[in-house]
Amino acid sequence: MFIGNSFGQDILISLNFSQKINQDFDLRIYRTQIECLLENLKMKKLNCLMIGGNYKNNKINILNYKRAEIIVLSTKWSNKDIKKLKDIIEILKEDKKEIIIIGQKPFWKISFSGTLLDILIYKNYKFEKDIINKSPQIYYNKISKISKFYNEKLENISKKNSISFLDPFKLFCEIENKTCPVLTDNKKKIYWDYGHSTIEGLKYFSKIIDKQNWFNLN
Repeated sequence: MFIGNSFGQDILISLNFSQKINQDFDLRIYRTQIECLLENLKMKKLNCLMIGGNYKNNKINILNYKRAEIIVLSTKWSNKDIKKLKDIIEILKEDKKEIIIIGQKPFWKISFSGTLLDILIYKNYKFEKDIINKSPQIYYNKISKISKFYNEKLENISKKNSISFLDPFKLFCEIENKTCPVLTDNKKKIYWDYGHSTIEGLKYFSKIIDKQNWFNLN
């Protein structure tokens, strides 16, 4: 069971598109901010629940939580989430859950309703083809620094608590080449805003998940 917001839901959808993963797991999501999880489980605070995760009936979320053997914490992380993580991990271990933490997926700070690629093309429309060719390198170089900062903290927390950690940078970017794909093999946009993926993008990443065996829990 995934717990998190829309960033976590993106990864879950890619896993559902995977030819390998969806055969082995019944994937569901408890859509809430991580910082509110403990209060939600106790039915004391429900204002962090989100559309797409039974937000009108938290009892369904709790029932799914109780049935889940594996809990995957995957979200657009915040300082508030990380501050609560120690207590959350303790509760999950008390409930005998296998825990997986997925780090912060890359995102980009843009003051625009579209994507970084849209901005680049808009500012350099005479050189559109050249910009598209260079965009994977530009995307990598412009990843929000907070993404990498949170990933380091989450990986350290995971190690200290003997928890599996999955690095989304290895899924969404090619670290050795210092690039992040922007278009699918069919030239469809992978992102529709500062960090959320299009359906075509999610399908594209599902193939990488299978190729890399990225969601390997062994």
